[in-house]
Amino acid sequence: LLNALLEEGHALASVEEPVAYENRARQVLDLLFKVDAGPRVELGEIRLTGLRAVNEAFLRNRLLVRSGERFSPSGIERARQDLLALGVFSGVTPRPDERLDESGRLPLTFDVQERPARVLGFSAAYSTDLGASVSTSWSHRNFFGKAEQLNLSASVINLGGTAATDIGYNLSGQVIKPDFRRRRDQSLELKLGALKQSLEAYDQTAILSGLSVSRKLTPRWTGSVGLAASQEAITQQGVERD
Repeated sequence: LLNALLEEGHALASVEEPVAYENRARQVLDLLFKVDAGPRVELGEIRLTGLRAVNEAFLRNRLLVRSGERFSPSGIERARQDLLALGVFSGVTPRPDERLDESGRLPLTFDVQERPARVLGFSAAYSTDLGASVSTSWSHRNFFGKAEQLNLSASVINLGGTAATDIGYNLSGQVIKPDFRRRRDQSLELKLGALKQSLEAYDQTAILSGLSVSRKLTPRWTGSVGLAASQEAITQQGVERD
């Protein structure tokens, strides 16, 4: 009952614990709920606290709730999950005020906790045919202050292995910009990479690149369009091809 009242905009509603009256003659319990619905209210000032490096104007443009809209716990929860999906926050806590402001609206505060912007990683792998590989990666989750991602990785590959004839490398860089062209749920992705591997079957040296735009169409479906280009030099059985 309380949740239903809140969802209808009665942000200050209260429902007391029910009182039960036993009617032994009829073998029933009569239940009394005391409800104070209070006024149906709209959202007032929306505050963002805890920001350090993330651009506030960028977040306000993304917010799924606005001042003047009817109070709705489910709408506030969708806004919270949307902010978390940016990947720059470890926590987002919505906190409505306990009192209405002078205009009869309810202020709302989002308390955010930013994740560490920079991440360094290491990994290693081994297989009998391709040998060992050692990799390192570095990522920045908020490169320009608007949740842009910069991902860099470098690997040394083909360290030994029955199918490898020499040591190779795999380098890659990726930039992801959310809200591309100021459209929410639309992102731009740029990729650039370099690969060298020497195997029993062939030798390959390549430069790889790609550009794509992705857009969230529904909560479950995403569409993307883009271009990819590669420049390769392959040597196989003594024949070189570009």
